[in-house]
Order: sequence, then structure tokens, then C-alpha cells
Amino acid sequence: MSFISLVKIKNSDITKAIEESLNLIGYKIPENIKNVVIKPNLCYYWDYSTGQTTDPKFIAALIDLIRNKTSSDTNISIVESDAS
Repeated sequence: MSFISLVKIKNSDITKAIEESLNLIGYKIPENIKNVVIKPNLCYYWDYSTGQTTDPKFIAALIDLIRNKTSSDTNISIVESDAS
């Protein structure tokens, strides 16, 4: 089953918007998680403003949220692969 939530970013607070979005779908970041893998769409040369790649500010906010909700020992990896 897939869940989708859309949240408007208020006052440029991307982290709060991500947290609100996760709350809407009932997802809570486990406090004792050891590893997190984030697979953004960053590998192509398009600017994020086109909507074809992920805004780096979103990735930074997501990492901040994970760091605040988990242990400082949690390993966060950003993985990307070129489709060609």
C-alpha cells in the first residue's frame, strides 16, 4: 500500500513540512534506527527548479529531521545512480 501527502511549506520551514507530511501518513521515524538510505533524484544536470530533480534544501532538511529524531550514531547514506 502506498501513501501520499502534500504539505505546503510555510515560512520556508522545509523540515517542519516534511515532519507534517510524515505525520499525515502515520509514519514515525524509529528512534533506534541504525541506517538510513536516502535516494534522491540528483544525478542529472537539470536544476531543481525544473521539478525534474530534488532540491538540495529538501535533502538537507530531511537529514536534519532524521538527526533530530534518531541517535547521533545513525548512519545516513545518500545514494544515487545514473540511469544511463
